[in-house]
Amino acid sequence: MTTREKIFLGMFIVLLAVLFFVVFKRQELKKMVAQLKNPQDIGLMFSSSRPTPTPFPPVPEPLPQGKQVYSVSRGENSKGPDPREVTVDPFDPKKGEKQTFTVQLNHTKPVTTVSIILKTDHGEKTYPLNFQSKSDTNEVWAGTWTTNDTHDILYHAIVQAKDDTDTSSVELSFR
Repeated sequence: MTTREKIFLGMFIVLLAVLFFVVFKRQELKKMVAQLKNPQDIGLMFSSSRPTPTPFPPVPEPLPQGKQVYSVSRGENSKGPDPREVTVDPFDPKKGEKQTFTVQLNHTKPVTTVSIILKTDHGEKTYPLNFQSKSDTNEVWAGTWTTNDTHDILYHAIVQAKDDTDTSSVELSFR
C-alpha cells in the first residue's frame, strides 16, 4: 500500500468516526428530548446540578466619621442663590442620632428659604434650614434633625435655595 493510500484510508476512518459520533449523539439527544414532558425543561438537561448561589447583601463602604466640609460650584449662568460650601456634622450618623447641615451661600438678592432634601435607603425627606448670619453677599443657613433612616445604599443631599424669583439646587452624592 502506498503512502498516498494510507493517508486516504486514515482520513476515511477519521471521517467515519466523526460521522458515527454525530449520528449516535443525535439519536441520544432525540431520546432525551422525547422523555421530557415539558419542552421548556430542555434547559434543565444542560444546566449545572448545583443550585444558584444566593447573592450576599452588599457591604457598604465605610464613610468618613465626624464633620465633613464640601465646596460646591455651579455654572456661570446659574440663577438663584449660589451654595458655596456645605458642612455635614456628623457625616455618618446612626439611626436616631442628630445631624446638622450648614450651608454658606452667595447671592445677589435676599435668600428666602434654604432646605436639604435628604435621599436615603428608604425614601427622601425635606428639612428646612434656618437663617444664621449674613455678611455682604454671603449668608449662612443651618438645620439639625434626628436621623430616621439608614444610608447604607443611598445617601444624597440636595441643597435647595430660593430667593424672590429663582430656585437653585445642587445635589451631593455621598453614596
